[in-house]
Amino acid sequence: MKKNQLVLVGSFGNPRGLKGDIIINIFMSNLKSFKMLKEFFLEENKKILHFTYFKKIGTKYIASLDKCCDRNTALLFKGKNIYSYRKNFPRLKKSEFYSTDLIGCKVTNIKNKFLGNVTDLKNFGAGDLLEIYDEKKKNFFIPMDKNNIVSVDIVNKIIITDPLLGLMD
Repeated sequence: MKKNQLVLVGSFGNPRGLKGDIIINIFMSNLKSFKMLKEFFLEENKKILHFTYFKKIGTKYIASLDKCCDRNTALLFKGKNIYSYRKNFPRLKKSEFYSTDLIGCKVTNIKNKFLGNVTDLKNFGAGDLLEIYDEKKKNFFIPMDKNNIVSVDIVNKIIITDPLLGLMD
């Protein structure tokens, strides 16, 4: 299985209670989207995960795994990432893309000056930010909005930006 066919969709947090329930951090827009994927696994050993139920408590999601019936077993999952195959995701329209597709894209400004490569997508509460690693080995952020992003070409892995004055200083 090629690395680009895997999509990180969540991670395990702390156990919850004594019966093997565990907190999961979902890296998708909502629980419904997460559950729709149906097939989950741990990358390091491709072990298929069988969730028996999910529930939301406040802002957290609690899950139960098949054959995980005590706190000690749940602790074995703590900090591990949850993956699904890209083929399990819904097809997108021509102008749409998944945020994971942005990682590794070359970023240029409208004058075709190379600014760096996208290393991550962050959201600290005010919207998505492209984290870019430049030639000087420094990271900086550009907001992922219509004021800063001119175009995204996923096929050629190029993002053209017109950063607002002051973002690049």
